[in-house]
Amino acid sequence: MVTHLKLAVRLILAPKSVNIFVREFITIPLLITTPLWWHRRNRILFLSNHNIQFAYNKLSHRIALTLLVKGGIRIVALELPYYELIGIRKCSNEIVFPFPITFHPYKRQHRERRKLRVGVLTSFRREQRAEELIDHLSEVCSTESRNWELAVASRSQGHLNNVVTKIHVSLPLESDEDYWSAISSFDVIVLSYDRTAYEYRTSGVITDAIACAVPVICPDYPILARQVNWPAKMGLVYRNLEDVPALISKVAKWPVADLAAASKEHQRQRGQQVYGEILDSLSSGNNRTHGR
Repeated sequence: MVTHLKLAVRLILAPKSVNIFVREFITIPLLITTPLWWHRRNRILFLSNHNIQFAYNKLSHRIALTLLVKGGIRIVALELPYYELIGIRKCSNEIVFPFPITFHPYKRQHRERRKLRVGVLTSFRREQRAEELIDHLSEVCSTESRNWELAVASRSQGHLNNVVTKIHVSLPLESDEDYWSAISSFDVIVLSYDRTAYEYRTSGVITDAIACAVPVICPDYPILARQVNWPAKMGLVYRNLEDVPALISKVAKWPVADLAAASKEHQRQRGQQVYGEILDSLSSGNNRTHGR
């Protein structure tokens, strides 16, 4: 609440001619502080990260988000429209952005190794279901008929130590350099996010993997599926963990050149230049739905 009161002060004191882009917010505290800066609302955009997922799951957040939208607050959805999810009829002022991707100079690491590296990158938060995924992939990768190795990357050394006997490669992340190096060393990355936490939420790990031209296998949720399929296919989705081995085998056959081209297309359609064009359009008073 204190953070949102500080935000309200900054919004009030900002020059009237300035357009403001708020990268993250919590729905209910934002609603409470709205009367303080409501008169400035036409110059402010609020980017929704977890808010739509929370509103979909919780009535209190759904009511708060609905009141904000109906009060004229401009809230930007990522990837797909959300009004219908929270019970608002479709209307022309819904704003949808693509989830941004960073340009990353790292190239896939083509090391001299005999095994396909199946990667898991996790902070071991409960909604990431990392332990369940690692148990499943450990059994899959141990099958003699498959020449695969399981690599797990995490900033949590304690959790890594707990799973070290189940995996082939442990990658502690102590810096951003370690993070990018780990992702670019994977031949494929697998995610297993919980539906209640990620059904209508984006994943930064997905876009970072795509930036490194690493294909992604993730649950078949609307937003995640959109991330890996638009504007070019950079992964596959599944409904059951039992389907993952077949999908790994499939993406392992994708040509590296095709993956590199798809990665560049994602960077072209989701990159800095596109965002500049979208924000210029919105600052002129035009709402925009991108990539539909």
